[in-house]
Amino acid sequence: TTLMSVTRFGLTSSGRYLVVAILIPDRPGQLAEIVGVIAGQRANVLAVTHYREGRSIGVLQTEAELTLETRGEDHSQAVIQALNDARFAVRRLR
Repeated sequence: TTLMSVTRFGLTSSGRYLVVAILIPDRPGQLAEIVGVIAGQRANVLAVTHYREGRSIGVLQTEAELTLETRGEDHSQAVIQALNDARFAVRRLR
């Protein structure tokens, strides 16, 4: 497990793992739209977590935290830009 932790840390530090939080309306299809943007950038979704409580979000909103695998820092920036261009409020966590 230590080796896996070191590997994940290295991948995150080099920009190969990207973790973002996205504030989205709590409506059907929103997550699919986000994943479509990510797929269009040829990034891999490793994990998705939804938060509806315990965050500073509106009643009809949810926050999705996504862990993505990218080709590096430039690719990570391109993914973030594509999400911003699709009008999603993206906050980079790592």
